Amino acid sequence: MKSVLHLCLTCFLTVFAISAMHAQTLSSAKVGKLSLSEIEQEFYLKPYSIDSTKNWGKIKAKADTKNGKKIQLIHDGIVTDFCGVCQAEQLGFQVINFGSGDLAIEHLDAFITSYNETMQAPFKLNQQTATTVIFSAPLAEQVIIQSEATSDSTFHLALRLPELESTFGNFSDFIQLEFNFVDAAFLPLKTTYETVKMKGVNLPNFKRETLILRLTIDLSKIPADYTKCFCKAIQQRYHLNVPISTIGMD
Repeated sequence: MKSVLHLCLTCFLTVFAISAMHAQTLSSAKVGKLSLSEIEQEFYLKPYSIDSTKNWGKIKAKADTKNGKKIQLIHDGIVTDFCGVCQAEQLGFQVINFGSGDLAIEHLDAFITSYNETMQAPFKLNQQTATTVIFSAPLAEQVIIQSEATSDSTFHLALRLPELESTFGNFSDFIQLEFNFVDAAFLPLKTTYETVKMKGVNLPNFKRETLILRLTIDLSKIPADYTKCFCKAIQQRYHLNVPISTIGMD
C-alpha cells in the first residue's frame, strides 16, 4: 500500500513540477534574465501580444549586449536574407536558430525582428550590397538534366547547375552531390559536381515511367565569400526533388 501511495505522490509531484515549469509567464522584468531557449519554449506554450514580444525583443537584446554578446536570430531552414546573415557573421555575430521554419508563430517572429534590429543598430547591418552576383538557394527548376537509357534497368544522367556556377565560378567544382530517390529503395550515391557535369552517373530506373530524383546539393566545401553573401552561417545542404521521365529512354 505504501509503495502505491509513494508512486502516486511521485507522479503528482512530477506533474506539478512540469505544470509549474510551463506556467512560466514572460514579462519585461523576467525576459532579460532568461536564456533564449527558455524564451523560445515559452512562445510555443502560450500566445502573447505582438506589442509585448516586440518590447521583450528590445529588452533581451539590450541585456545580451550589456553582457558582451553579439547575436543574430534566424528561423531554422527559411533564411532568405543571406546578405544580412553573412554581414552579421563577418562582424563576429553568433548566428542562432530561433523558432522553426515549419511553424509560423506571429509573436515569435515579432520578437526575432525586434531583437535583431536592436542588437544590430550600432553596426549598421543589412545595408544593400553593392555586388551584382549574390548567392541564392538552389531550386529544382534550375537544374538542367540530360538522361538516356543504358540498359533495361539503368540510365545515364548528367546535370548542370548554371546558377551556382555563375555565383561560385571555379569554386563550383567544390560542390558535392548526393543522388537518391523518393519512394524507391536505393543506397545514396555521393560524388562531386565536376564528375556529374563531365562524366555523368549511372542510376537505376526501377522500370517506372517517372522517377522522383532526390538530389542533395552540399556546399560545405566552398569557402566563404562575403561579397557574394555566402558564408558558413547559412544553410549548406539543399534537398531538391527533381522529376525524371524514363519514357523514350531507348
